[in-house]
Amino acid sequence: MKLLITDDQNSVHMFFNRMLNYEELGITQVFHAGNGEEALEIIKEEWPELMLLDIRMPVLDGLGLLEKLQEFTFEHRVMILSAFSEFEYAKRCMQFGVREYLLKPIDIREVKKVLGQNISEILEIRKKSIYQTFQKYMDDTADGTEYVPEELERMGYGIVCCESGNIPKFMFECEEKNNYQSVKFLSSADVEDLEIRIYEVKNQKEWECFYDSQKDKNVDMRIGFGPFHFGKEQFQQAFLESIEALRQSFYNPGTYYYESGYLTHYQGTEAEKLSEQLKKSFETGNIQEMKQAVEKLFFIFKRGNVHPNYVQDFCYGFLIQLNSDFVETLKKLRSNAVVDSFRSVDAAGVKNMFLRLMLSMRLDLPPKDVQMDEDVVRKIRHYIDTNYEKDISLTTLSKHFFISKYQISRLFKKQFEINYSDYILKVRMEAAEMMLRNSKEKIDDIAKRAGFEETSYFSRVFSKYFGMSPGEYRKKNM
Repeated sequence: MKLLITDDQNSVHMFFNRMLNYEELGITQVFHAGNGEEALEIIKEEWPELMLLDIRMPVLDGLGLLEKLQEFTFEHRVMILSAFSEFEYAKRCMQFGVREYLLKPIDIREVKKVLGQNISEILEIRKKSIYQTFQKYMDDTADGTEYVPEELERMGYGIVCCESGNIPKFMFECEEKNNYQSVKFLSSADVEDLEIRIYEVKNQKEWECFYDSQKDKNVDMRIGFGPFHFGKEQFQQAFLESIEALRQSFYNPGTYYYESGYLTHYQGTEAEKLSEQLKKSFETGNIQEMKQAVEKLFFIFKRGNVHPNYVQDFCYGFLIQLNSDFVETLKKLRSNAVVDSFRSVDAAGVKNMFLRLMLSMRLDLPPKDVQMDEDVVRKIRHYIDTNYEKDISLTTLSKHFFISKYQISRLFKKQFEINYSDYILKVRMEAAEMMLRNSKEKIDDIAKRAGFEETSYFSRVFSKYFGMSPGEYRKKNM
């Protein structure tokens, strides 16, 4: 957020520089002008969102500048500073859309309050416009450019895309060895299970430095960095490239920078041969051969870095060949849940959904009984509730329920509003608490029955959760 201070008294500029913590307020750049004409030149070049403006100045006064500001369409807020409280001044300022009229001598607390309120308003407006833009792109109904904030016309930026529920915590460490201090979070939108974040950045080098600083973090997530862009006309391309970068994580999680040609279009014949083998296994009912064929098929896709769109179309087309009535009925019953499942950025999720649907077809299950990923996650929660003493790691349950670890983690948080690991901890702690209250079992045995192999680790976790050791808890509640 940029701030322009316009006043013909140098002491006013010095006062604000001394009394305002710009960074704390979210202000990234501050410009100073001694009159309206100087301010106008800065406005033409920098498009500051916030302006503190004196009324009486030489050359071009505040009212004259307000009149010229009507020609600009970018989102901005003007706050008037004046030693004159005459109603006529305030009335004329209000005609130009000014809502804040601050009297000198300056009350710095009031200035901070007003700046904070205006910053919040601008960010909210920007967020809504960004959301509208992304929604247009996702719906493929228009290019959405009309909603892109005007500020991007004079700004370099980068877009980061990831799946909702797994938001990376990007850090801005101010270390001398890093060169990305000027990368600033601008706005975000949550659209169709995607979290899209926009960052303001000066140039490509700084954006690439920022990516380099983040690529080894959040290794279990799938994150796509679009390349550096400048100007609102490039916004749609920037958005599409960030999604394509996210797709680059289809086979392996991690943080990816957009690379044209990274994902390929399948051109071999192995997949077609395997599909014939898979069809025969399906017809004979050989479940083990079906699983092996699907594993080989996805190994071929992974080896060739085949684009997710091809993989998803291949799987969906194969299911239609097996039983077109089944898939059509399923689509009607489940509001296109099959199609939605194949939009996943996770190859394992697509593979498991593909295999689960084939097994359901082979078992002649009616479409209403076929389990979507959401159904499976509900069964997983029940399994945790009744088997908390066992190995219930994501890896184990992924193999047991034919659903990817990533899907379990994402959908569990989405459905139950709690992280998978936090839920396991909650269930195990509540079980341990119940046993401590109602039995005389040794703490070693309670630890094992609650799913902990080591008593010492159980005691540390319990103490952190309840604020006292298992032994203390037992004494207090027996």
